[in-house]
Amino acid sequence: MTKGSRSQMVAEWMRQQIRDGAWPLNTRIPTETELANLLGVGRSTVREATRSIADTGMLESGAGRGTFVRARSPVNAVLTDHLVHQPIRQVLGLRRAIEVEAAGLAARHRSPDDIERLRRSLDAAPRRDPEPGADRPDATGALVLPSPGSFHADIFDAAGNPLLAEFYQCAVAALRNGVSRGVLIPGTAAERLADHQRILEAIIAGDVEGARAAAADHADRDFVFASPGSPDPVSVESATAPNDGHSDDGHPDGARRQPQVGRRRTSRASSQTR
Repeated sequence: MTKGSRSQMVAEWMRQQIRDGAWPLNTRIPTETELANLLGVGRSTVREATRSIADTGMLESGAGRGTFVRARSPVNAVLTDHLVHQPIRQVLGLRRAIEVEAAGLAARHRSPDDIERLRRSLDAAPRRDPEPGADRPDATGALVLPSPGSFHADIFDAAGNPLLAEFYQCAVAALRNGVSRGVLIPGTAAERLADHQRILEAIIAGDVEGARAAAADHADRDFVFASPGSPDPVSVESATAPNDGHSDDGHPDGARRQPQVGRRRTSRASSQTR
């Protein structure tokens, strides 16, 4: 067996761990050495397999931080790149529209298995925020302590529309870019948990309009802008890092960035375009 074929086999095994949920979204996967020992292959084979999956957007690697699961299926790189260069308010609006539609579809089509998966995801969600600086990203934007983020992915599975899920993955990747640049700050773990609980209750009840309303409320308050003077629109070209003397930090699926001495007050990031 050639090295290339071994790498392909390892990559397929790794993708299967992601698809099956053995490696949940936004968690760190085993180290290169651990995988090499587990699978009986060389570290270079694991490295090549990891790189090939990272190229699809399913994994994200950060120097000295490890490799994290970011999507259950390949992310459209062309669409993601396009969204990264759009005003962030418009990307937030896109994300809101997609989440609202998915929640309504999930309430209409959910199965007992879907409900069980959603409950497990909610149970796995963090109940408190990390210590200050614990969720700080490195220079690549990879975050040190990501939290479980399977709840929304499970909603899209219950909705039964893979195309919606693909667009959502691209929107989230673009918003993660905004968080890593210090433009957006996510809400607290407690806020997110309460919102997710309300969405889940509506889905379980089969309340389509209730699920849509809960998802809309969640999307409207899930992010704040790091600076009250953030321009509208905010895009990769126009955005600058906060000039308060502090490093960028934040987490797309975890807790709100902790206040720093001398930091500007934050303003709520509306998902509605103006």
